[in-house]
Amino acid sequence: MSNPVIGSTDTIVNNDAGFSRGEYTALRAWIQGLQVSVINSHYSVSYTNSSIKKLATRAADRLDLAKKWRAAQAVVLGPNQSDEGQKLALNALTDLQLEAKKPPSPTDQCSEWFMKVLSKRLESNNIQLLSDLFELMNDRGAGWWRSCPGIGKKAGDTLTRWVSEHQNQFNFEFKEFISAPALPALYGDAKILVFPGTPRLVPFEHIKIKSELDGSKGRNRGQLARCRMSANNDYEALHTWLSLYPSDTHTYVAYRKEAERFLLWAIVEKGKALSDLYIEDCIEYLGFLKDPSPKIRWVGPATARKNPAWRPFARGLAPSSCKLSVTILKALFTWLTRQHYLDYNPFDAMPRGKLKPKIMVEKALNADAWLTFVTWLSDQPSDTMKTALGVILFMGDSGLRRTEVINLKRENLLHQKGTWHAVFTGKGDKEREVPLSQRTITALSGHLATRGLALEGMSGELPLFAPRTYAIKSENEDDHNKKDAGYSTYGIYRLIKSAFSQFHQANGEFDGRDLSKMFPHALRHTCGVQMAAANVSVDVMQQVLGHASLATTTIYTQGDLERRKLEMEKLHGKYA
Repeated sequence: MSNPVIGSTDTIVNNDAGFSRGEYTALRAWIQGLQVSVINSHYSVSYTNSSIKKLATRAADRLDLAKKWRAAQAVVLGPNQSDEGQKLALNALTDLQLEAKKPPSPTDQCSEWFMKVLSKRLESNNIQLLSDLFELMNDRGAGWWRSCPGIGKKAGDTLTRWVSEHQNQFNFEFKEFISAPALPALYGDAKILVFPGTPRLVPFEHIKIKSELDGSKGRNRGQLARCRMSANNDYEALHTWLSLYPSDTHTYVAYRKEAERFLLWAIVEKGKALSDLYIEDCIEYLGFLKDPSPKIRWVGPATARKNPAWRPFARGLAPSSCKLSVTILKALFTWLTRQHYLDYNPFDAMPRGKLKPKIMVEKALNADAWLTFVTWLSDQPSDTMKTALGVILFMGDSGLRRTEVINLKRENLLHQKGTWHAVFTGKGDKEREVPLSQRTITALSGHLATRGLALEGMSGELPLFAPRTYAIKSENEDDHNKKDAGYSTYGIYRLIKSAFSQFHQANGEFDGRDLSKMFPHALRHTCGVQMAAANVSVDVMQQVLGHASLATTTIYTQGDLERRKLEMEKLHGKYA
């Protein structure tokens, strides 16, 4: 099938503004029976009978795409119909004008936004909603269009560009190539100078600091002869600290974020090196975390780190996030002090606020909701939802974390005494062996079948979960696609969120709860709550969930609110 020549979004997207105000006015006048000559004279336009009918046909095409066929017919008929028909046509034009002002939504039909020839080709590839298109883009990467007959590179790139332009209007998380599709590596390996009052902040890996603010002569520096590091300044010391953690872990990302924010704040807002900070500075920083300002410098929407729009904060931090930030910074300065890079830890003077294990038991699904959701998801035919089912069961039936699921390979599955087990190294380098339910294995087999694989005979090095095809960028120009590359943590996040969102669209709220707002980590809590409800022993729960402390595990045994209520009614009923 040949593709239309496509170079800009104008060639594929219906005019977002619909029609000009003058065109709507002329159409309304024509439908009400005014002669074309009168319309031209009164409104200073120059229509012919033929051109105004073409305008009506354009409006009817838009209504037809929105499946308003009677209204479309009424608009084309114009004045040649009953009063009731004219009223229908006029109301349809009003609706059309209002709809044209609405931003696109993931639940919109593709036909509402794209030209008919393109929307038909998308529909032939089972892409009917904008959310279907978004999910495909995320699953397949920048070359998503290669798997869609009838959609060529120009159309694919143009669609990607259109999605990028409107991404802030969607409640949808996109991969990096969507967030910044046309940006090259903004900085490359370059270092960008930051200084007091600098107008543009840059990520940690691109920070360059003048010698007077780099901490090489900081007043809190320890004795050089006793220092256990070769770091000459604060920036190098932070690099050494971060190098203790694998760069592909959540721990590394979280620690880098806090070090990055504090370093930038010290230089840009305080005009000090980290090695020059006092306890008063640390207290002031806690207030800054709650309300980072000036906002134009510090706050912005989440985007790629190479994007010029990158900012350290998306918003001010909640109290729990502030405590976590201070806890991480305390640990950082404690480490720097123990290495004798610093003489003392300025955070030591702050009140102790050790974070207690925090498990949001109430975020878990109760037994009815969990069964209903899994049953519904099991009936969904798409490859994407088959993958989502497998991932969700690994988390909800066996309590694995997202990062643990994506790192599983075939070699991590063992079949012993009639049961499949996942054997892997989890968070905190803990060796875990977790029994898997039969429905988890069935769902995994369903996902593998979409990749042309089977559990038996599958190579041990292959990831258990991977997109069917996954486009990547490579230094090798011939390597455009890499099959069986595993999902990223964010890819899995979007996959799970999509499943819950589609469940909500199909079923509405469940027991007054909007499951589209579920976060993936709540699936792990769901497993913990279900184990506690089934009276699984606490020591087994701790081993399965991989908790370092038994105190953390026992939080699940407290039960969710509904179960607590039912149990307490046994007591309260005695006094009724």
